[in-house]
Amino acid sequence: MKNILSYSSALVVLFLGIALGACSSTTPPPDPTNKFAIKGKVKATTTESVSGVTVAVPSKSATTDATGAYAITDLDNGSYVVTPSKAGMTFTPATQTVAVSGADTTISDFVAKTIPTYEVPEMVAVEPGTFMMGAVEGQLGGGSKVKPVHQVTFTKAFWVGKYEVTQKQYESVMGLNPTIIKGPNKPVNDLNILSWLPTATSYPNLKDLRMPTL
Repeated sequence: MKNILSYSSALVVLFLGIALGACSSTTPPPDPTNKFAIKGKVKATTTESVSGVTVAVPSKSATTDATGAYAITDLDNGSYVVTPSKAGMTFTPATQTVAVSGADTTISDFVAKTIPTYEVPEMVAVEPGTFMMGAVEGQLGGGSKVKPVHQVTFTKAFWVGKYEVTQKQYESVMGLNPTIIKGPNKPVNDLNILSWLPTATSYPNLKDLRMPTL
């Protein structure tokens, strides 16, 4: 009887071991001693250079090669915020959050765009004050829109361009030059003000500049 009980106990232990083995996952948990990489690519919007972009997580960083590819290596398992940066550029998206769990991870592309720059004209300060503006009868160029002479008061100081906008300055913002007689330091003319004005007032490079009357 004793032998039969011992044999039965052994069978129970064997069956229990098989059952526990069948219920366990075949995928081992991430090994915390291993190191992994976050990989990806930075692409250009148009003709931007995508080499030399720093792509970083809080603890480490990598630099893109000539094709825009990068790999941030030697990372532990965990969640990371990936941020690209390069002087004179913006990136879409600005950041990406990625989880590293037991394997290298490839994330979506970042898209690089050059921040536009423009020629800033020489400015002079206009202090608050009052003056008379308009045209008198008989004055050359004195159409109905500038009559009669009337008083104007500035309650706040502001900055205004000292000279007319040059063709070089205009083209650096608008990307074109409609002037027939070309010259980088000559004033801009031959403009269709009705078609140009809506574009100029909404153009992102003009966020710090505008026409005094707008």
